[in-house]
Amino acid sequence: MRVLLVEDQHLLREGLKMVLEAEEDIQVTAQAGSGEQALERLGDCEAVIMDLSLPDMDGLECIGRIRAAGNLLPILVVSMHRAERIVQRALSLGANGYVLKSAAPGELRQALRAVHSGSRYVQEGLECEEGESGPILSGHELNLLRWAGRGQSLEECSLSLGLSLATVRSVLRSLCRKLAVEDLLAGVARARELGLVLPDKH
Repeated sequence: MRVLLVEDQHLLREGLKMVLEAEEDIQVTAQAGSGEQALERLGDCEAVIMDLSLPDMDGLECIGRIRAAGNLLPILVVSMHRAERIVQRALSLGANGYVLKSAAPGELRQALRAVHSGSRYVQEGLECEEGESGPILSGHELNLLRWAGRGQSLEECSLSLGLSLATVRSVLRSLCRKLAVEDLLAGVARARELGLVLPDKH
């Protein structure tokens, strides 16, 4: 099985590679340290292991973009995030499985084989009920939330996004309407509550 391993921390990526390749039928043939790299390196693999905390876009957006492109590769999330809303969001966006980074090596390989065979695998203790998954946000809306979540003002977000202030204000109006909030800070809080974006770790 040829695997694309998406993880931004080099040491963790190497550790996961060793765990996976301890079995002869699994080979990490591509690696990515960011969401954009992951999207570029999907071609020659049969399954994807996806971290959620990535530097450019979070894994939730990356999963959504993979599925929006019509790509049905099995995706196993391997993350430190265990909140039910985040697990649910990942699965609703198209992930086929979800395990924690603290999982035993054998369970990681078992989960990968399960999703590769067409089954869903969720680590015991992470099972969640179907519920509110939140609205679909655009790339600009998600990025505005992430920069604002790092404490940036609307003007600073404009510079970080490479968009005019008028465009950012238009994005903000759309965002507030979708999330039913009155301002950007409330939008950040609501998006995190729904698991649409993750708390920034950087």
